[in-house]
Amino acid sequence: EELSELIHPHPSIIEGIQECIRMLLGKSIYKPYIFQEYLQYKRFRDGQYID
Repeated sequence: EELSELIHPHPSIIEGIQECIRMLLGKSIYKPYIFQEYLQYKRFRDGQYID
């Protein structure tokens, strides 16, 4: 949660990481119900994507 609250320069790589963390925490600054095809995550284990 600490990473999701960091202040950083704009634009930066940390912005992408920060938004990923927010999305996983359910606190995305974007509207995930509008951008469903763009905001998604997949789990990857042992060389395979898993559900």
